[in-house]
Amino acid sequence: MKRSYLNLIIDILLLLLLAAVSGIGILMKYIMPSNYSVRHEGATSYASDVLGMNRHEWGYIHWILSLLLLFLVLVHIILHWKMIVNVINRMIPNKVLCYTVCVVILALVFLFLALPFVFML
Repeated sequence: MKRSYLNLIIDILLLLLLAAVSGIGILMKYIMPSNYSVRHEGATSYASDVLGMNRHEWGYIHWILSLLLLFLVLVHIILHWKMIVNVINRMIPNKVLCYTVCVVILALVFLFLALPFVFML
């Protein structure tokens, strides 16, 4: 399979997964809020079940689709790695500054990925 077709397929899958994850997130936040939100925060629950699934089952689907989305984003970055490196090198010709920017970006990525686990402590 040509690399351009693979990129197109991955991009379409990323778009569909992003729409699904966003849609399910909106569904769980506004259509099926938690019992705590309904009792203590005044949220209105429009439905307790949608398509025969409760909030926790939708949450599980949301989690699985989010992991798949994250995996495809990583594949997308790997497939475009040469382009990313070339653009960064053109934008920041100073090698020391370029490495510094890359290290800061990677540190921020790992911080954002680790942040939910910090709040679990």
